[in-house]
Amino acid sequence: MFDDLLILESILGVVQFDDIPFFGTMSQHTFVYTPHVLVVSSFVQGNGLWDWLPLTEGGQVDEDLLNRVVPCLSRKVHRFQRLAMSRYGVADRCPSEINSWDKVVSLARNAPSCCPPILDGVTYRHEVFDRLTSLAVTWSNPQPREHSMQTLLVSTYSQLLAAANLTPELVQEATGRQANPPQPIEYSDGDADDVDVSRGKKRSKPWQHHRP
Repeated sequence: MFDDLLILESILGVVQFDDIPFFGTMSQHTFVYTPHVLVVSSFVQGNGLWDWLPLTEGGQVDEDLLNRVVPCLSRKVHRFQRLAMSRYGVADRCPSEINSWDKVVSLARNAPSCCPPILDGVTYRHEVFDRLTSLAVTWSNPQPREHSMQTLLVSTYSQLLAAANLTPELVQEATGRQANPPQPIEYSDGDADDVDVSRGKKRSKPWQHHRP
């Protein structure tokens, strides 16, 4: 699914994480790891936002990388509608438990599928891909005592989405409740993203944003 990303030397691996409550709305998330930057997307009902966080001090991305990564973020999204760069800005750093690809793979290898005899609840799909790894598991109602690694990853991914300001609630607010929801970014037009109309001021290209 992400083979054309993994042929790029700068891409270390990709995580697909889907949150599927028995009662409620599914959210889908893709995390693309590079040595210095993590690109994060979050989708609800086919509408999504994306942004990036540095994994090392001063970590930056460039136009070429984003041109390859961003179109792939929606590949596994159910009934994809649209994708835009988030305007919320990043709130915090990536959690230390998953701030490198090696850490993610190590945790994932110790978090197999689980399905305790509990009705309803939440199911999570967790897929981890790199050039040597292809893991696809399902966690149905993981419990902290019996499934410590699975619940750790669920909690840490939730922290990551909060740090990136890409929680499902914010995605719904931005793409469904605002009078003028964000539009997809078109990289082919050099001037398409220069002006933030809603704020009436110039806005730099996403790959020009500097993160602490």
